[in-house]
Amino acid sequence: MLKNYLLIAFRNMLKYKSFSAINILGMGISLASFILISLYIYDEYQYDRYHPEGDKVFRVYSRISSPEAGERFSPMVQPMLATALHEEFPEVEQTARILGTISEKQVQLEDQLFSEKRGAHGEGELFSMMDIPILEGDPNRVLEKPHAVAISKTMANRYFGNKNPVGEAIKIDGTDHEITHVFQDFPTHSHLQLDFLISLQSLAWMKDRITSWQWHQLYTYFKVREGTDVSGLESKFQAYVDQETAPLNSDSGFRSVPFFQNLTDIHLESSHFQYDLAVVGNKDTVLILIVAASMILLIACFNFINLSTARAVKRMKEVGVRKVIGAQKSHLKIQFLLESFAFTLCGLMLALLLAKLSLPYLSDFTGKTLSLPLTLTSLAIAFGTFIFLGLMAGAYPAFLLSGFKPTAIISAAKDSQGRHGTFRKAMVVFQFVLSFFLIIGAWIVVEQNNLLKGKDLGFDKDTLLSVYGRGVQVSQLESIKASVLEKTGLDKATWSYGIPGDIFAQDGVINPETGERLSTIMFLVDHDYIRTFEMELLAGRDFSRDFGTDLSKAFIINETAARNFGFGTPEEALGKRLDWDMWTADSLKQGEVIGVVKDFHTNSLKESIIPLVMHMQPEIFYTLSLRLDHRRAQAQINQIEEVFAAQVPGQLFSYSFVDENFDKMYRSEQNLSTLLNIFATLTVFVACMGLFGLVEYHVHQRAKEISIRKVFGARLDSLLVTLTKQYFLMVLLAFLIAVPLIWYSAQSWLDNFAYRIEVTPQLFLKAAMLVGIITVLTVSIQSFRAAMGNPAKVLKGE
Repeated sequence: MLKNYLLIAFRNMLKYKSFSAINILGMGISLASFILISLYIYDEYQYDRYHPEGDKVFRVYSRISSPEAGERFSPMVQPMLATALHEEFPEVEQTARILGTISEKQVQLEDQLFSEKRGAHGEGELFSMMDIPILEGDPNRVLEKPHAVAISKTMANRYFGNKNPVGEAIKIDGTDHEITHVFQDFPTHSHLQLDFLISLQSLAWMKDRITSWQWHQLYTYFKVREGTDVSGLESKFQAYVDQETAPLNSDSGFRSVPFFQNLTDIHLESSHFQYDLAVVGNKDTVLILIVAASMILLIACFNFINLSTARAVKRMKEVGVRKVIGAQKSHLKIQFLLESFAFTLCGLMLALLLAKLSLPYLSDFTGKTLSLPLTLTSLAIAFGTFIFLGLMAGAYPAFLLSGFKPTAIISAAKDSQGRHGTFRKAMVVFQFVLSFFLIIGAWIVVEQNNLLKGKDLGFDKDTLLSVYGRGVQVSQLESIKASVLEKTGLDKATWSYGIPGDIFAQDGVINPETGERLSTIMFLVDHDYIRTFEMELLAGRDFSRDFGTDLSKAFIINETAARNFGFGTPEEALGKRLDWDMWTADSLKQGEVIGVVKDFHTNSLKESIIPLVMHMQPEIFYTLSLRLDHRRAQAQINQIEEVFAAQVPGQLFSYSFVDENFDKMYRSEQNLSTLLNIFATLTVFVACMGLFGLVEYHVHQRAKEISIRKVFGARLDSLLVTLTKQYFLMVLLAFLIAVPLIWYSAQSWLDNFAYRIEVTPQLFLKAAMLVGIITVLTVSIQSFRAAMGNPAKVLKGE
């Protein structure tokens, strides 16, 4: 019996070739899209799932607010938070801290120099907390002494081969360190990626800051004991921290409230954090892709249901005859369900082939290593998907076809355009709602991404090169800059600690008139910074070598600082007094505002501009920035490298471009934009394939009507309108349903950005025109063929 059912299913697939091709191709493309998106989503949700006790490990982050800078979130917190958790709360089993920079460091082994980009200072408890095995060295005494360093297995193999490196000396950024431990590499799906960790005690100045309740510069992790009420612990800890910090911040209005973030939430729920060292994804992107994948799959199923119910008319007599000769209703249901499973199986095989061919491109695009896993779990999921789709797509057509009454069929009763016709129209409308959703959603993401990349940042970021001044002494700053300008022929260069899109300080200044501490971004710059970055002064003057006091007494602020500090207009802010607690000495820098610069963006456009203060502190300078001539950029980089090699020998030369740093901030939005565009195009294509098949059925049903109208003199244009108008009405209805849903969803997503596009009616009208044109082309091909047909051939049997 089963063999007979399968044979009939195969024959029907060959008999109705266009129907079969549309269903298999549509199912294949939709399933391939679903598989690719699912692999990406699955990979995103794998971060930090390797940890057997991940539910007990947390990271502390702070909600920071102040009258001047507003509210923001950051995982860089005060050193004393870890101390308090460990000493005052018995629920906490273990804590560990990492200094808030994972940056490129120079590693020297004997006479060889290497660049390592995944190193930091931290505490040895991190490894046991993150379930990272210690392979060499005492696991109970990790990084307990100054200048101790633990390196990964990969780093150990790279530098020492099969030799045990414990006890070996290594220089990091010019300082001697001893390798005391080797640890297993952090898993690929860990939010932390470290190749080495230096003991926190190696930093001499850390001794003075480790007891600070105000210095936000450390990442803090902790592990709780079994059965801990984490929510209750968080509330108690917030109260404790508020009690300790409130007196310290009473004069400024500054507030920092700690929150706990579970290990497995860090990757996807930290995209709104400032200054994060984690490998960060974006939960909104994942949710949008889940919705897109579901829509694509639904459209494929609706296509099958729609075309199957439409094709039911052509199989009425087959059903009637089989019932007359004794076929049971259950037998017919099995037959039609098997046909559905046959189409689903063919579509699934095509989908797996398309996914396999597309995976290398998706992996390269997303920077992931994606593959089709051949495991029992994945095979079970594939089988479950096959059964689900076969039932979902085939259940309604099976019940519809098996329910036909033989007397009505054999007496030539036709499929009325009653409830089944209405059902088909409803599904077409729903398909177009989903298509509108994806098309307009993709365009909104594209336009927002274009705004992020194209908005005026308040300075010119193009061809701006930042060279890291590793090993440069304060006495060499001016001579190196002069040599670089002379050798390259450039006329602008500036030393600084603080570059938009890169590293800069979060600090505060004091208003001496009120004693109020004001939260601010701080850029430490030289005389040529504003000129090199081509920023605009709104009032006052730039730093100048003609004013000897600028080094010790001059501040330049941005217009947001002038406004939020209560200084009034840029002109009114000139001469206002500011003080700063100096980093390099236990003293106060007292000065006044000499200039106000136009607001410029220092970070992602997801964040609002906050107060910024510039002043001069050469001991802190970290980078030399220059604006290259784009026609000679590489030659000039080579010339700059020659100068550094001559004046700072034995140091690695490294640099970055400011525009590339900003582009990295929007990689998630760029990826989402590209993926949505691809999948929206495929969705519309699949929907139109289904529409094409439905129109074919519709035209076939009305062939005699069209022929009679032609005999009575109907013109071609009137016939085309007759055949196509219902589809335009369906598109219009879908558009009206989709608009409020899209608008609400778009507003929710755009609320994540401080600077965002406006969702205008033109965007919706553009999508309506696009779908309308595609519908015209899809419907008109079949309609035109029917309208141009010879009525004599159709009516000859009447």
